[in-house]
Amino acid sequence: MIAVSEETRLVDAALLIGAGIVAACQVGKAFIAMPLIIADLHIGVGIGSMILAIVAFVGALGAMPVSMVLRRLGAHRALIFGLGAIGIGSAIGAAASGAAILIVSRAIEGFGLLATVLVIPDLLQQTVAPRDRDLMLAIWGSYMPIGTVVMLLLGPALPEIGWRALWGFNAILPIAYALLCLFRFGLGERGARGSPLLSDVEALFRAPACRYLALAFALYSFSYVAIAGFMPLILVTQLHVSVAVAGLFTTAAVAANVVGNIMAGILLRAGIPIWANVAVSFTVYGIASLIIFASGADAGLIAATAAITLGLGGLSPGSIFAAIPRFAPTPALITPTVGLVQQASNIGQFTGPLATGFVAAHFGWPAIPLVMIPAACMGLAVAAGIRNAGAHVECFQSR
Repeated sequence: MIAVSEETRLVDAALLIGAGIVAACQVGKAFIAMPLIIADLHIGVGIGSMILAIVAFVGALGAMPVSMVLRRLGAHRALIFGLGAIGIGSAIGAAASGAAILIVSRAIEGFGLLATVLVIPDLLQQTVAPRDRDLMLAIWGSYMPIGTVVMLLLGPALPEIGWRALWGFNAILPIAYALLCLFRFGLGERGARGSPLLSDVEALFRAPACRYLALAFALYSFSYVAIAGFMPLILVTQLHVSVAVAGLFTTAAVAANVVGNIMAGILLRAGIPIWANVAVSFTVYGIASLIIFASGADAGLIAATAAITLGLGGLSPGSIFAAIPRFAPTPALITPTVGLVQQASNIGQFTGPLATGFVAAHFGWPAIPLVMIPAACMGLAVAAGIRNAGAHVECFQSR
């Protein structure tokens, strides 16, 4: 067997995490470009919302089934296929003459994003040394906010270059990255056929640890989107902050979430248990909702609270991704476990804005804690479940 140096392992891990960031840019680009798309295609906010939501919709419906297929395709093949599909979808979108074609192209991007991000945690835990696994998987949890921040930083230049140029760049980038991954990793081997798909699904849902991880990610995404998604709207409409300043505050808060993901890995390496990180995350979300959505709070206080909240909130995804390899029923089911967790995350991304928007529309922004605090309490209960399930898994694995 050929020995692999520590430097080579870290470079390969960085390349894999970079693939996730490239995929995540496809989510962030739609957020920053939506005003230009609505004006260019002469569509309403409702259709614009569909363009935004279709990627999450694909994940909410297909993450787990797609993960089962990818397990048989092979991880490296799925990674390269996913990046290529993202590039093709973005290229179609760049030339779209109407909303229907753009929505279809976004669905293609959504499937490509799934194929890319579902296999990377398994590839990462195979690539890095065991002592670095938790840290790298926690860093991996930051791929989505990093991709979002990269696109948000392009916001000031977007009126000059146009949204179609942004789509064109995001067509070239993933295809070029796919070729880089092909050169570095090759196609790899096809995955083993293993047990029937229904048996895999049954094994996942019979494992309490997997269910708790999925519930934790759903509740985290619910809470994250409620704050990160609506903070700009609150700043602009309620506090009359300029769009540019609101965008700057939002970018800083999302960047803090990246730091939180990385801190999760450092804390896990220091011996802080997974469940404790998750519990801290939900505690902060519940308390902060009383400040962020309170009437009379000023913009600076809201921005600072949101940054602290999303930063400490990042302890959840970093810890959850680190937990997957040890909580999956078998090593062969790591990618399907990621699929289950990712599907739950997308469901949270859907229900978060819906619940928050409904409460705000009918009862006002100060009523949002009536949604956020129960979600935080459920998150604390799930953290306790992760603690108990983790003890059971460690006991079982030590036999």
